Amino acid sequence: MFKRMLERAATVLSDIYKHSFNHQLQQGTLPQAVFRHYLEQDALYLRDFATTLGKISGRLDDPAHAQQLRQ
Repeated sequence: MFKRMLERAATVLSDIYKHSFNHQLQQGTLPQAVFRHYLEQDALYLRDFATTLGKISGRLDDPAHAQQLRQ
């Protein structure tokens, strides 16, 4: 199944690997302001994602699954 997923995502993955952000990050030439903006946006996303997982965990019947999402 994973192999099929990789095959279907090959074009998208190729574009991601070729993206200038990733090349500059790898080479250490990404402007600091661009990297800072990325980190700020990532922090906002992760905060909201964690909040969402917490809300979902409160709706689950299985305590083990709820605990897994809270962690």
